[in-house]
Amino acid sequence: MTPSTIANEKLAALEQKRVELEAEIAEAKARLPAHSVKPAQMMPLLELEDEFETLLKRIQTLKQASESK
Repeated sequence: MTPSTIANEKLAALEQKRVELEAEIAEAKARLPAHSVKPAQMMPLLELEDEFETLLKRIQTLKQASESK
């Protein structure tokens, strides 16, 4: 395997994880009550959103690295 192939496979795996996280975030939002949301109810959503942001940064970094080669 070439480094380019490995990078493309890693990028594809990260993109798949991004899609999965988007679905999990949507589910977490759907579970929240319309009113009087308690902090404990928000924590899973906030953790998923943090993970999503980190993943987006990793994807962007990988794309930039592959473009610069």
